[in-house]
Amino acid sequence: MAFSAKPHCSCSTTTKPPTPVAHLSPPPSLSVRAAACAPRSAYGLSAAGVGGGKASPSTVRLRARAQRIRASQQQPRRRPEYVPNRIDDPNYVRIFDTTLRDGEQSPGATMTSAEKLVVARQLARLGVDIIEAGFPASSPDDLDAVRSIAIEVGNPPTAGAGTAHVPVICGLSRCNRKDIDAAWEAVRHARRPRIHTFIATSEIHMQHKLRKTPEQVVAIAREMVAYARSLGCPDVEFSPEDAGRSNREFLYHILEEVIKAGATTLNIPDTVGYTLPYEFGKLIADIKANTSGIENAIISTHCQNDLGLATANTLAVVPFPCLFIFYIIYYHVSTL
Repeated sequence: MAFSAKPHCSCSTTTKPPTPVAHLSPPPSLSVRAAACAPRSAYGLSAAGVGGGKASPSTVRLRARAQRIRASQQQPRRRPEYVPNRIDDPNYVRIFDTTLRDGEQSPGATMTSAEKLVVARQLARLGVDIIEAGFPASSPDDLDAVRSIAIEVGNPPTAGAGTAHVPVICGLSRCNRKDIDAAWEAVRHARRPRIHTFIATSEIHMQHKLRKTPEQVVAIAREMVAYARSLGCPDVEFSPEDAGRSNREFLYHILEEVIKAGATTLNIPDTVGYTLPYEFGKLIADIKANTSGIENAIISTHCQNDLGLATANTLAVVPFPCLFIFYIIYYHVSTL
């Protein structure tokens, strides 16, 4: 399971077969961990250390780390109660899987409605917190697929007894009533429905794609988030498309407005995939520090892999104190 989103999934062909995995040496970190967890006699160590002497400080640290790892593995991880706009456990990371929506755009990854349902079932079995099941307004078939997933996967038969994981079923929409209506029609059948709506916020997108002023974009975002909540949807995610190239002050302002309108999650996408890890980490930290009301919403990340930095950019937010979601995609690799 890789932390990434919407990679350019292609690779070049080669006549040389890949080296079998069995012939590869394990990474140093894995070797050290294995040494720390293995019986000491296998490494010529007595109970006191090498040659019967006192164990070195590094050996003591490795042994202590191995004990902590074993102890943590013996304790089952408790999933915190799902609340749309907060995570009570600061060490818990919600996983938002967009395989069925963004991942399907990868070459060769198009799926039928039946195939999407199969994938959704498996994602639920894996314990994925939020499943973005599709873009209902894009076609009647996609609306039907998302609805089927919401009905079946979004309502586990034993959920009422508290014995089954209940994933959030999410549908994507642009910031217009038609898209939001379609998304709600599809996801409303789930026990935990979510509408994910977005609008571009970078100057180049607002000017040349939307042909709207920043003030108009803010008004649309605020109105459409409020509209989604008015339909009865308790969980609304908002994405400022091309956030990485958006003016910071404008970005803070539009996020403040959608929080007031009822947004529960703020997804920050690196839409064009050009941001470096330190830049993306700083962006999230700045949003956290300068957006009024941010404590009432969850910060989410959606990093592109154009430069091979999706994982690094996503993990770059970890040092900064915030609640966040990792977007992930399982994708097919096509050969060009």
